[in-house]
Amino acid sequence: MIIRLNAGNKEDLPFSFAMPCDKLDISSKGTIYLGNAIIEGKLIFLGGDYAAEGKVTVGKRFLCDRCLKEVEKKVHIHFSEKFSREESDDSTLFTGDEIDLTEVVRDNILAAEPISHLCKEDCKGLCKICGKDLNEGECGCDRHIVDPRFSILQDYRIDD
Repeated sequence: MIIRLNAGNKEDLPFSFAMPCDKLDISSKGTIYLGNAIIEGKLIFLGGDYAAEGKVTVGKRFLCDRCLKEVEKKVHIHFSEKFSREESDDSTLFTGDEIDLTEVVRDNILAAEPISHLCKEDCKGLCKICGKDLNEGECGCDRHIVDPRFSILQDYRIDD
């Protein structure tokens, strides 16, 4: 994903790339990225530096952490990165007349990876007694668990 700079060009340069996800080395134990990552955006001239702004669209497959269903989703990840020919804390160094977006795209995809994967925000998960998927309806199991420190109070009766 290399953007070639034209000498003297001070206008925004639009870019669009498609890169196979397996070439980005982003799949992990719990997530498999599918097909191509689509990268679209523009390179903005900042006087001597450049800023790349855009979005990555990628498909992924994972197991829901609550109900264990296999899920395929498309995700959109926005990114913004500054590039400079001089070393700086707030920009990525580049030399010559090419800016390579590969590492920026890879890092942004990995940074957007959630701590837990859910099929939907309100996934109810599995019953801890019988294992039924609670998204499909209740199972009838008594899932009320009393804290063992208070279990003696279950037998306590107040007589009138």
